[in-house]
Amino acid sequence: MKNKNEKLNVYLGIAIIFILFILVSFFVENNLGMLKNFAKQYFYLGLIIFIIILILETIFIPISAIPFIPIISNSYGVFTSVIVVLFGWVAGGVIAFAVSRKFGKPFIRKIIPLEKIEEYENLIPEHKKFISLVLIRFFVPFDIVNYLLGLFTKIGLKTFFISTLIGTIPITLVLVYIGTLPVGYQIISLIIFIFFVIILGIEFKKINLQKQRFKTKGK
Repeated sequence: MKNKNEKLNVYLGIAIIFILFILVSFFVENNLGMLKNFAKQYFYLGLIIFIIILILETIFIPISAIPFIPIISNSYGVFTSVIVVLFGWVAGGVIAFAVSRKFGKPFIRKIIPLEKIEEYENLIPEHKKFISLVLIRFFVPFDIVNYLLGLFTKIGLKTFFISTLIGTIPITLVLVYIGTLPVGYQIISLIIFIFFVIILGIEFKKINLQKQRFKTKGK
């Protein structure tokens, strides 16, 4: 029953972000001229505000900046938006990683519930291969994984930074590009993208579960 409720909460969270993304896109379509004028007049101020939002989202977890991506992607263009979103998410990830490495589980429990830490702990690849550090970002909530890698691995900050940057590029490109599409195409694209990520996540968890069972039998 507990697992069903957790899955329901995950799907509900995804649905809320999906709906907010679309609603913001409607707002953007109806106010595109105003947004572009703001971006022209307050170019750097707007970018700094969005970067701060992204960093705070990554550190404090309960909020999500994804629904606001259509605003920046339509106001500043795809190239600038990709750079800004990448910078904000990676910078926030590095801060979260450093905090978890410095203060450990007692402090992180104030940010992430203990049951969430235990739930995702087993998904951290034991072999810590670089490709695994990149791929895990597709299957574990982006914000949580930064803390987990700081808590349960011994990887260096440089390795974390590079793997985070590479692992964040695909989702950033997809979301920024989708944010520039007409709302109808956004809905179709988001459904396909979310379905693809969920399927990969399920397969990833199955593989990890099989590895854990094999390891247990080996003992």
